[in-house]
Amino acid sequence: MIDTAALAKLPKAAKSYARDIGGLICAGSTTEATYYPSVRSLISGALASEGLPFEVRINTSEKKTGGGVNLPDVALYDSGGEFLVVCGEVKLPTVELDQLAMSIENKDQVGRYLAATGVVLISNVRAFGLVSVSPKWKGDGAVPPEARRIEQIVELWPSVSVLKAGKAIEPAALERFAELIETAVTRFAPIAEPESLARILARQARRAKADLPEKFTHAVQGLLDDFGKALGG
Repeated sequence: MIDTAALAKLPKAAKSYARDIGGLICAGSTTEATYYPSVRSLISGALASEGLPFEVRINTSEKKTGGGVNLPDVALYDSGGEFLVVCGEVKLPTVELDQLAMSIENKDQVGRYLAATGVVLISNVRAFGLVSVSPKWKGDGAVPPEARRIEQIVELWPSVSVLKAGKAIEPAALERFAELIETAVTRFAPIAEPESLARILARQARRAKADLPEKFTHAVQGLLDDFGKALGG
């Protein structure tokens, strides 16, 4: 059964995000951290709309292997809130995401986050991107720029001027954003909590079933019936 209430959460969150960000970007006192609560709300809306059991936090502190701490601007945790699955880095709207993805600033923040979770969510407020580790990388420690891959970038607003103009987020861009968040937590992120993993696998199976053609030959009809029974439909 489709959860219509959950599906409505992302458009509502996007409307609030556009309003809040539009006001903040015009304020001279706005810093990166000022944007964090709005970014968290938008990501939470995407997770809720997709039925994904993850918790979003901002300004977190995570101990690093070998000592020290990582301080991601935004972080996604399993539903129990115990296991970190995605680190995120947020910059001001004037920063370009392709440059942020390859940045080694702040003691190679992005590289350290990639070493911790294998995927990093990056944002300049008006766009979001996903950075992963090249399969060829077998090293230890922070992942260097040459071993990083930009998997996807979704622009909610194509420029700072468009954002300042108060333009609404296009539905197609919002859909791509939801897909980006889903990809981050289901394709790349380490899932340590069995309950979360089970819910994700069941959701992916339901989506796979929905993508199957309505009519099958007799050769595969039995398999389709079994598939449907296993999913309760």
